[in-house]
Amino acid sequence: FVGLVAFGIILIRGVLREISQREELEKLSHAKSEFMSIASHQLRTPLSIVKGYLSMMQEGSFGKTTEKQKDVIGKVYTTNEEMMHMVNNLLNVTRAEEGRLQYTFEQVDVRDLTEAVTKGLTMTAQTKNLLLIAELPPDPVFLNADKDKLAQVISNLVDNAIKYTEQGNITVRLSLPEPQTALLAVKDTGLGIREEEMKHLFESFSRGRAGTKSWTKGAGLGLYIAKQFVEAHKGKIWVTSEGEGKGSTFFVELPIS
Repeated sequence: FVGLVAFGIILIRGVLREISQREELEKLSHAKSEFMSIASHQLRTPLSIVKGYLSMMQEGSFGKTTEKQKDVIGKVYTTNEEMMHMVNNLLNVTRAEEGRLQYTFEQVDVRDLTEAVTKGLTMTAQTKNLLLIAELPPDPVFLNADKDKLAQVISNLVDNAIKYTEQGNITVRLSLPEPQTALLAVKDTGLGIREEEMKHLFESFSRGRAGTKSWTKGAGLGLYIAKQFVEAHKGKIWVTSEGEGKGSTFFVELPIS
């Protein structure tokens, strides 16, 4: 009986200790999420202002610029875009963890959206001497989608392709393989992905070995966020690659409304 009582006391203490530790972890997790949310919001505003001024400088709003100045402005613009992508991804991860991601669905022409996002990243590709090609259908393709979330999916995929491609080209292709299906493919001639890495590629803070060696600034959040957004649209996302050094192709399949 004494042994049973002693065991019961030890068991209760262990449970209470585990509950206390779990509550402490939850508090730390909430504090981390709150910090990431505040930090992301605070960073977005100055980065957006910097982007605006750089765009004006590129357009010649402050006077004529030399080719050397244009080159420097282009590099600063690209770095600023990378920072904005990272901040947006951090903010969305925080919202996803707390269940605060909200979607506003409307009729969206994914053809025009793909064209706009691709054009917006053309300068980033040019700074690496890469050719960014958009192959789009002649007619509009309407989806019931959250325009901003879908734009970020496309942006994350194209941005990743640019980061991990040293030479060659990136092709963004939108097609209609079936009557009620839109298929977006982002193909690059970059570093490629090993087969064992593919199953972990869409997890948070996950990056392929080849990509980690060549581009050290990423946090490994872009594909995780893209997967969350695509699945919220009842779609699928996946990747194919023949291996390291052989490029890769990311696919997004979405239902047409």
